[in-house]
Amino acid sequence: MKTTTKTLLNPLASEVEMLRALLLKVEQEKAQISQEFSRLQESYSEVKKQLDWLLRQIFGKKSERVVSDTQEIQLELEGFSVDPESPPPLPPSEPKPRRKPVRNGKDAIKLPPDLPVKTTVIDIPEEDKFCKETGLPLVEIGKEVTHKLAHQPGSYFVLEIIRPKYANPNSEEQGIVCAELPSTIFPKCRADDSLLADIAVKKFGDHLPLYRISDILQRDGIGISRKLLSQWMGHCGVALTPLYDEMLKRALESGNIFVDESPVNIQNVGRVKKGYMWVIIGGNEANPSYRIYHFAESRAHSHIFEMLSTFKGTFHSDKYAAYETLAKKEGVIWNPCFAHIRRYFFEVESGDLEFRSWVLRKIRYLYMLERVAWNRSPEERLKIRLEKEVPIIDELIQKIKDKGCKRKAFA
Repeated sequence: MKTTTKTLLNPLASEVEMLRALLLKVEQEKAQISQEFSRLQESYSEVKKQLDWLLRQIFGKKSERVVSDTQEIQLELEGFSVDPESPPPLPPSEPKPRRKPVRNGKDAIKLPPDLPVKTTVIDIPEEDKFCKETGLPLVEIGKEVTHKLAHQPGSYFVLEIIRPKYANPNSEEQGIVCAELPSTIFPKCRADDSLLADIAVKKFGDHLPLYRISDILQRDGIGISRKLLSQWMGHCGVALTPLYDEMLKRALESGNIFVDESPVNIQNVGRVKKGYMWVIIGGNEANPSYRIYHFAESRAHSHIFEMLSTFKGTFHSDKYAAYETLAKKEGVIWNPCFAHIRRYFFEVESGDLEFRSWVLRKIRYLYMLERVAWNRSPEERLKIRLEKEVPIIDELIQKIKDKGCKRKAFA
């Protein structure tokens, strides 16, 4: 009987071992599936975060305003659907070939015949109208007439400058005496300084391209080509270089500047290149007086290093690497931009959203305090910043570092 029972138990023991091995294999597969599921969840979270950021860039508001308790709502408009039987869209029409401008080498100014003329007579002093040797009066023998296209608000006119010429009829050695023309940027240019200033304001102040300025002049019957306008503006830029140098010097000497660079498109033959406009704002006033624009064909660090080679003081900027290097220079204090710091947290779509809201709220307090401070005297402004704003900034820096966010926000 004992032998029979042992014989029956052996197959059962082997089946139990097989079941245990199978169960262990199932547990291992379950663990692998669980790990793969966790990995997919992380990947999905990252992809969703990128997708949410992209959708906000395309369809969201650009003001970076924070709206709490937002919900994802799918907008459906009843009654608006795509008709499957609607005809296909028409193919795009062939673009018309651009007519090549006629190049005749003439860029002369064309004026309407009824353009008003404002005449100014510039004569020599009365004591110079007599011969220095004989004392006899000089005889007027003609006039030097100069015409310049001028501008006054709302209208254009021709500025006619008449300069009487005098000569001694009894002496050819004395020569001809005539008054000098008033000093101007381009003595031999038919454009008066008032017209050049008006074009510069339209081009750089109103951001009107030269072809539009040419069209505006054409409506008043004045024909000036875009090429000629461009040449005038280039000469004006060269003439204003001393003013640019003096403004940059005063901005740097103030010890308080704001720096940034923005990409700009450069028209080139066959394609559009990218350049950069470096902007420096400086001065000791609450609203700094000097604004300097420096164009460069690249974003190389050397451009800003050259411009700020003599600078000592405090500068405000974003966290571009060139500014981080400049901040290491002796005598220079760097104030990173809080708007850029805030943007890192504003763009977050996942993670500790409660901490994100806390950071944005603290930065909003700083902005509110700054609005109050700017309406106070410099002494009161400094007091508000030291007593109210510095503790908030210290708290922000410490908690952000504790969260491990210092790589992108605070260094």
